[in-house]
Amino acid sequence: MCGQCILHSTGMVCPMGCPKTLRNGPCGGVRSDGNCEIKPDMKCVWVRAWDNSTQMAVFTESIQDIQPQLDRSLSGTSAWINELGKKNDE
Repeated sequence: MCGQCILHSTGMVCPMGCPKTLRNGPCGGVRSDGNCEIKPDMKCVWVRAWDNSTQMAVFTESIQDIQPQLDRSLSGTSAWINELGKKNDE
């Protein structure tokens, strides 16, 4: 729970599952089989996010939007409550 959920922009895949916690696409270390360079037995979070986003009923290009840097002070809080309270202003 980073407190800044972007699942709607990442094919319902949480980018915080990335060992490098990247919020803006693959790191360049994606293996040829689509797996992670850090955890070779794990599919790259961003490969999964791209695949999922293209399979969603309404594909939006929001997966290509540059996301702001993670605000670690919001860790452990609710992204939805933060949005309502305007704590996530960019």
